Amino acid sequence: MHVKVFVIAGASSERVEKINNRQFRLYVKEPAVRNLANRRVIKIMSVLFSGKGGVKIVSGYRSPNKIISID
Repeated sequence: MHVKVFVIAGASSERVEKINNRQFRLYVKEPAVRNLANRRVIKIMSVLFSGKGGVKIVSGYRSPNKIISID
C-alpha cells in the first residue's frame, strides 16, 4: 500500500493529521538535515500502521511531499 505524506520538519510539536485513508500531514521536531526528519517519519508511520516493519520512503527524500510504501 502506498500513502502520500506531507512533512513539516522542525515543528515545535509532533502531530499527525489524517486527511483521508491514504494522505497524511506530519509535523516532526527533527530538522530536515542528515536524514533526521525522514527517519522520524518512518518511525511514526510504522507505529501508526500497527508496528509493521516494512515502511520505506519510495519517493520524495528531499521534498516535503513523500510517497511511503507500507507492506
